Amino acid sequence: MPPKKKSEPSKKTVEKKKEKIIEDKTFGLKNKKGKK
Repeated sequence: MPPKKKSEPSKKTVEKKKEKIIEDKTFGLKNKKGKK
């Protein structure tokens, strides 16, 4: 893995963060439905 630049976050990291947030939302809904 390349060293992270603290000065400016790369586009890939930002995209991954957005994807993770979307995944968390979808998985959260699935988990709630699955439990009930």
